[in-house]
Amino acid sequence: MTSVASYPAFCAELQQSRWFSDSRSISFGQKGYELEPNVCQGNSLDHPYLVLFISSRLENAAERAALRETWGVHAQKCNVRVIFALVIPNEYDDFMIDTVRAENDIYGDLLHTSLLIDSHHNQSQLILTFLEWGAVHCQGSKYIGKAEEDVWINMFGLLTVLQALDPFKDMLVGHIRTGLVVNRLPGEFSSLTPEEFPQNMYLPFPDGQLYIFPRAVVRLALKASYRLPVQTRVDYLIVSEIPQHLNMTFAHLPQRSNLSDLQGYPCVGSFLLINAVPAGAKREIYHNTCMTRQNQTCPSAFDMSLQMPRMSMQSSVSGTDQDAEMKMCKRALHNPNVAFRLKLRARCRQSAAADEKLISSEKRSPELFLTHDMKQSVGLGNFLFMVASLLGLAYTSGRIPYLDVVNNSHTPYFTAKFPMLTDLTAEQQAVLLTPDLVVRVAPFHWGKFDRTLGTRLNRIQPHAPISFQLTEYMQSWRYFHHIRPQILRQFTFSRDVYDQALRTIESAIEIHPNATTAIGVHVRRGDILTEESQTYGFTAASDSYLLHLVQNLSITYRPAVVFVVSNDQPYCQGLLEGSFVFSNVVFVDGNSPAADMALLTLMDHLILTVGSFSWWSAYLSDAKDIYYYERWPAERTIMAQGFSRRDYIPPSWKPLGDV
Repeated sequence: MTSVASYPAFCAELQQSRWFSDSRSISFGQKGYELEPNVCQGNSLDHPYLVLFISSRLENAAERAALRETWGVHAQKCNVRVIFALVIPNEYDDFMIDTVRAENDIYGDLLHTSLLIDSHHNQSQLILTFLEWGAVHCQGSKYIGKAEEDVWINMFGLLTVLQALDPFKDMLVGHIRTGLVVNRLPGEFSSLTPEEFPQNMYLPFPDGQLYIFPRAVVRLALKASYRLPVQTRVDYLIVSEIPQHLNMTFAHLPQRSNLSDLQGYPCVGSFLLINAVPAGAKREIYHNTCMTRQNQTCPSAFDMSLQMPRMSMQSSVSGTDQDAEMKMCKRALHNPNVAFRLKLRARCRQSAAADEKLISSEKRSPELFLTHDMKQSVGLGNFLFMVASLLGLAYTSGRIPYLDVVNNSHTPYFTAKFPMLTDLTAEQQAVLLTPDLVVRVAPFHWGKFDRTLGTRLNRIQPHAPISFQLTEYMQSWRYFHHIRPQILRQFTFSRDVYDQALRTIESAIEIHPNATTAIGVHVRRGDILTEESQTYGFTAASDSYLLHLVQNLSITYRPAVVFVVSNDQPYCQGLLEGSFVFSNVVFVDGNSPAADMALLTLMDHLILTVGSFSWWSAYLSDAKDIYYYERWPAERTIMAQGFSRRDYIPPSWKPLGDV
């Protein structure tokens, strides 16, 4: 194989390329990324076998969700990581950027550059830029590839092909197309004039829907790219001209088809690649019973669901042991044994939270503080909103957070210590107990993000208050989502709480031993059905909403067990009991509110109704699907006036009304 110069020299040479003379272009070796995935971190021996970049647009969240939930599951199981490569469109707003940033916080699989605009002529440069990110960060990976968002990839078959190849060979893997005539029709985006491309027929090249380089070849391809003219046809520079320039060979992937050509086909499991597959069709393929009958599995060398060593449950472990535990957690959380998986999910959270320190800000002044009066924190969900908003605003304003709450009934439910007034020095406590030195401040609305709060808390003036005291509900994810990892550890339930939840789960699995998926449902009724609550704006989720989701998720993820948590179990039993369709439902009763919430946070999929208890059951979870009732609060009510859906509901959650 051709030798490669040192990486700094390689980047310096690329900087001289004519490709990067434009001020809006990105230079190889520069950072230029506003979002990066949590892929290829730590020891290179733990890097994925294959890193696959998927071209995506900022607004295509539904397509990304479908891919994650279908063949992306197979990829994760088989030591393959999918990264969605995004560029900024010509027109965008801050909310769009905030949305994808929140999405990356949840999934950790987005790579976003703002140094290239989203235009047709930039596509080859864009793809090369993302391949370069993979080559630099994923030193332990064997292969790096690119795929389109609308494809179905048979990951099991693809890895079988790759396993038989030499990852150190100068080659390009893909479905080879031959005999393709150059389009000369004016006005079409793929059209080329004779001046742009003199030949009337393309040489053989891998289809742009999926192509894969050995990682070591990517740098050679990048280095070669600036010596060659950029073609208007997307991917052609990468899949044809660069391989020709480097005398690379092609490894052909057979069994490729368009979805439209497979109508009526009994099973598509034999195809490695299917083109033009929208989100709904991906889910249909994934859940088709014929795919299960074929018993497709990862080649044994790539199977990440094999049993891992038992995790230490000491409250404090060394850094090396802790790293090993976290790696084990990531791998074993895909174990098909639902009881084992949920139990491990709880234990891994506790291990991560064991040494959690109080959330701090580098900007913090030792003389400025922030607290919350907690006067409306009777319910667990309201308490969590108030504490989370306090911690998030303290972080951004550079103030020290503290709670002046004696014998709060909620704090013992959690592993991590809460910042209390009693933790401060006697001198600090004396100052903070002086009423004239503490200024109350409230958001303008209960369920809207108050963008003025940051300014009010950060206001610099000669007589700035030593402490602000927040008040009211402050129910918006935007107050604290920027510190979500710390919030998750702060609100990790205690061992006793998780054990109570896990006993309920284990009892249910004894009745439903074949279940591989856990679905959680929270139904709030009771107090919100009073005339006063209804007038204020509360609405209970409809029968049709609950029936539709329970039935459809049970079928989609069968065999599944459904756990129903509610303050009105007689209603839930009347709605769901006595039908064969809902024979997989377990009605949870007799636990503490914390244990009920802990159980819901362990679920694979969640159905919410209304209220802060539902909200936090979802926010603290790892659920792949989170559905919420979109007809809450009632329109033209006092409650609705203080509510903004985009501020209250995280963007990845899925709305549904009456059906």
